[in-house]
Amino acid sequence: MQCNDCKNFRPPNKEYEHNSLGLCEVMESWLDKFFCRQPWPKKYNENYAKLGGKLWMPYIERDCERFEQKETK
Repeated sequence: MQCNDCKNFRPPNKEYEHNSLGLCEVMESWLDKFFCRQPWPKKYNENYAKLGGKLWMPYIERDCERFEQKETK
């Protein structure tokens, strides 16, 4: 599985995010709970491991327990 195939992955908007790799909305929504402060490193690492323990990049293979296949049209 790859981030690009997950419906929780938002690809970059090339119009204004020229250097972005895209975003994992699962991780972003989790980090939003820690507004103006960092989560404890242990909690961050536990949550990050649920995403396969790798930076979310469109075409990187991973084992992510939060993966949800995009619907094909």
